[in-house]
Amino acid sequence: MQAVERDTPQEGGRRRRFVLGLAARLAILTAVLAIGLVLGGNQIALTWSQRLHMEEDRREATSIATTLASYLMSVAPTGDLDSLAGAFAEWDRSDISGADARVYVLMGDNLAPITIGDETAPPPPDALTVTAFAERTMQVAFRGGTDAAWRLAVPLGETSPYGVLSVTVATQRLADLAAERHRTYLLAIVSALLVALSAAWLTARWVGRPLGE
Repeated sequence: MQAVERDTPQEGGRRRRFVLGLAARLAILTAVLAIGLVLGGNQIALTWSQRLHMEEDRREATSIATTLASYLMSVAPTGDLDSLAGAFAEWDRSDISGADARVYVLMGDNLAPITIGDETAPPPPDALTVTAFAERTMQVAFRGGTDAAWRLAVPLGETSPYGVLSVTVATQRLADLAAERHRTYLLAIVSALLVALSAAWLTARWVGRPLGE
């Protein structure tokens, strides 16, 4: 008769500990992968959504600036100050976009702001406005921070610019998106933990138990 080899108690204990350790490692690996997939997918979706919102806001701000610039140039093609002030005041009363607009005209060698009625003197032209006038092309820049906004500077004039329209359009939607991102992260973390626990339990049940048997 052929002898049957049996494990000693010490060898059986080591084998059971190895099987249990392998099942635990598989459960932990599955949980980590589940957390990474959930959080990674959430990050990709939020980043893509923010880019879409920023591009949409940029197009909207550009449309506002170019529309107002065309209106001002149609009313004052040569840069008549009274016509510009009247047209700008009319637009300011009827505007519903919430954009902050300023008009700067060339006086001597410098750009000077136009004031309307009892309005306090606007700030002097910034670098974006000066660049738009010098290069005769529209300039677009994004200002980040808590008061995120798109800033645009559009030259005024048909053949040679006589001034610059400076427009600032606040991007409240980006601020709302940031708050939504924090809420989404919390939900994603909770979801990832639930998925990880479920995956670890299923791995221990469907893999660890057969290995143990």
